[in-house]
Amino acid sequence: MFVYGLIDIDDFTTFNLLNSFEKGNEVLDKLENISKNILLPLIWLKLGSDEFVFSLVGSFEENKQNISELLITSKK
Repeated sequence: MFVYGLIDIDDFTTFNLLNSFEKGNEVLDKLENISKNILLPLIWLKLGSDEFVFSLVGSFEENKQNISELLITSKK
């Protein structure tokens, strides 16, 4: 059993325009590292400038705590 997910950061272009694309890339790299450490994904791919897709081993029930932790952590 696998869980698949998509992370799309709304209005990230505005962040890049206000803070620079370099800073935006730093933020995305940090999000990617945090996500990989919390979710321990089987697959983690960057689809676009602010979109990621991932696959986790196990059911949603088995992974929901880690997914919740990622959502809470990424808001900080």
